[in-house]
Amino acid sequence: MTVDPLVQGLIDRAAIEDLLVRYARGVDRRDLALVASCFTPDAAYEGSLGNGTIDIALGALRERMPRYHSTMHLLTNHLIELHGDRATSETYALVYHRLEGEDEDEDFVVGVRYLDDLSRQPDGWRIVRRRTAMEFQRWDAVRPPPQ
Repeated sequence: MTVDPLVQGLIDRAAIEDLLVRYARGVDRRDLALVASCFTPDAAYEGSLGNGTIDIALGALRERMPRYHSTMHLLTNHLIELHGDRATSETYALVYHRLEGEDEDEDFVVGVRYLDDLSRQPDGWRIVRRRTAMEFQRWDAVRPPPQ
């Protein structure tokens, strides 16, 4: 059965958006197996977690996760361009990192863009190359609500 190309495009876009959300969920839930499943095993990575392969980025994530009480990725704009079994995407994200301090908690907030090259694999879409572009960062003190 042949699927209409317009319908297939919608299916592919939805699958890619799901993939990007699974990545964010994997990081926020500290599930490195889920994070790894979003990439091809030989995926290239360039960004704040290192330069090289996805294994370098996963190692950096494993090392950095304990310093945060929690993280939360808010994915906003998605621009996905389909090219058959290949695609590119640019995703904006605000990422909150809660740090527990001795005197008060802090949020380390970053604005990033995930620039991804993707390919359709036998088991679905996967990221084959990710470049993370840091747009801004800030530190916010977390204060208890007024009583």
